[in-house]
Amino acid sequence: MVGGCEHIRYSGSPIPLSFDETGKNKSVNLVTFANGCLTDVTPLIVPVTQPLAVLKGDFASISAQLNQWQNNDQQPSAWLDIEVTSDEYMHDIQRKIQAQTETLPVEVLLVRRSRAQRDRILAGAQRETLSELQVEDVFARRLALETLEATQQQRLEQLFNETLHSLNGEDRL
Repeated sequence: MVGGCEHIRYSGSPIPLSFDETGKNKSVNLVTFANGCLTDVTPLIVPVTQPLAVLKGDFASISAQLNQWQNNDQQPSAWLDIEVTSDEYMHDIQRKIQAQTETLPVEVLLVRRSRAQRDRILAGAQRETLSELQVEDVFARRLALETLEATQQQRLEQLFNETLHSLNGEDRL
């Protein structure tokens, strides 16, 4: 019911529209009328057609959570949102998770660092002013906030160095 009105119903989307809705049952209403009057409203649970899962924790915890898909031939494969909460920086977390999930019936759609971890990194950086930092330090810190494959990170560092040398009028490395 909406606003206490028996004749107004809202069931929302019959499918999850984001990972925030993971684990919540979706339903539609079967409405029965007799002689133009509402006689019954029966919620019908909508079956899950695309499994979604959110995994949170450090790498060891995420690895343990992934075990639930071992020896499981689930179809369709589950879509995963993985939030890494570890305080230690792992530059190759994306690659490690990819390697661990390649034989599982899952598809990793998102790997991200926890908001608290990003905020801690930024809070530490805010204690310094830009005038106290070298350009290379700013770039390295910003790059550390991203979850990149090692080859992507190396390529970005190479392009950054080439750009920096070009701006400084130096020959390329």
